[in-house]
Amino acid sequence: MAHLIKMYKFIVGTESKFTDALDASTQEAGKDYWKDLDEACLVLFLAMLIITIGLCVLYFTYYNNRPGRHYRVSHWVCFYVGAITASFVATWLLSYILATPTVKGAEWLVFDIAIGNLVYSIILFLFLSVIWWRYLPTNAYRVI
Repeated sequence: MAHLIKMYKFIVGTESKFTDALDASTQEAGKDYWKDLDEACLVLFLAMLIITIGLCVLYFTYYNNRPGRHYRVSHWVCFYVGAITASFVATWLLSYILATPTVKGAEWLVFDIAIGNLVYSIILFLFLSVIWWRYLPTNAYRVI
C-alpha cells in the first residue's frame, strides 16, 4: 500500500518526529496510530478531491445556468470557501472515523492533515476555475 501520508509531510512532518514527542510508554501506540492514519489517507484525499471537484463543477454548470444573475465574484467566492471548508471538515471527521486517536497529541496530527487537505483544496479549486474560465463554456464571472 502506498504511504500517502507523505503527501502531508510539509505540514505533519515525519513519523519519528511524531513518536519522539510522545512518552516512552505511548510511542508504540503512536506508531500504530500513524500507520492507521497512513492507511486512511487515501480515503481522506479522495474525499477532498470529490468535494472540491464536485462543488467546482456544481458552480460552473448547474448553479450558473439557472435563471437569475448568479455570475458574480461573491458567488464564486462562496463556492470556493464552501469547498475548502467542506474539505477541511470532511477530512477532520473522516480521520476520527477511520483512525480513532489512541494517543495524546494525535488530535494535532489530524488537524495538520485536515489543514493539508485544505491547502490542496485551495489549489485544486483555483486550478479548475482557471481551466473552466479559459477553455470551457460558462456564463460564470471570469475572475482571471
